[in-house]
Amino acid sequence: MRLAQQLPSKNNMQSEKLTMINLTAPFYPYFPGGSQFPWEAPFFTEDIATYERNAARLFYISMGSETGTRLMGPGLVSPDGLKIHDFPIQSLVNRPTCVLHVKKGAGEAITAADLQNALDQGGQPQPGDAWLVATGWGDGQRWKEINSRYALETPFFSIDAAAFLLHSMQASASDLLLTDCVYLDDLAHSSHAEWLDAPGWRRPSWPSDQARVYLRDYTSQQVCQDFKITFLLLEKIWAIAGLANCGELPAGRVRLNGLPMMVQNAGEAPCTVVANRL
Repeated sequence: MRLAQQLPSKNNMQSEKLTMINLTAPFYPYFPGGSQFPWEAPFFTEDIATYERNAARLFYISMGSETGTRLMGPGLVSPDGLKIHDFPIQSLVNRPTCVLHVKKGAGEAITAADLQNALDQGGQPQPGDAWLVATGWGDGQRWKEINSRYALETPFFSIDAAAFLLHSMQASASDLLLTDCVYLDDLAHSSHAEWLDAPGWRRPSWPSDQARVYLRDYTSQQVCQDFKITFLLLEKIWAIAGLANCGELPAGRVRLNGLPMMVQNAGEAPCTVVANRL
């Protein structure tokens, strides 16, 4: 992909700003995406210096890699897989992207038939396009409206949808999937039922003692079963999950720009994503 491009005129820049859509979920203390499960560490801040005391504000940030909108790669599921610092950043600069609108509600699975229908309704991915599956789940600041249910009741991909995506994306030379699903898998009906059935105050996320004890007995076999969609997809492609405001995207194709937090030797990191018309 050619990075050097002619600079747009001032009028074109103003027009482009008007069409730009922020697809990034916000960070705020205990944002529900990234604070529900024992391996997640919720986002929060603590003041180090304040305007009143120090004439400037500095603050400490604590968060897990699974917070909010994030880029996930092969290095998340394999020690030998590519890590975030290996990601070809040029592939997220003005990346042509096909938007597939697949409307889904709480806890609903995205199926292969849904994806095929979205393609039949006008989704026209071109060779090399990223694929963006928009369910509408991240629209309207739903995370504030339903809090923890935003993460626990997210739509997810069925096994046949994952197989369909891999086959179709590889056939069109695509290596990047994006979605507003908080997770790719159905974690609400996984082996974590005992954890999720407990009141919130009895299941604090990492680094609580409860989370440490739980994860000590969480076997690799359970992980592979609970995250089978994630493992299946990330063996072949990169993915960005937890997008917001996808309902504002037009049908058809858009351009995406994204920048992950450049964490060394990590398979997953928060990512900022914006889109504008192609």
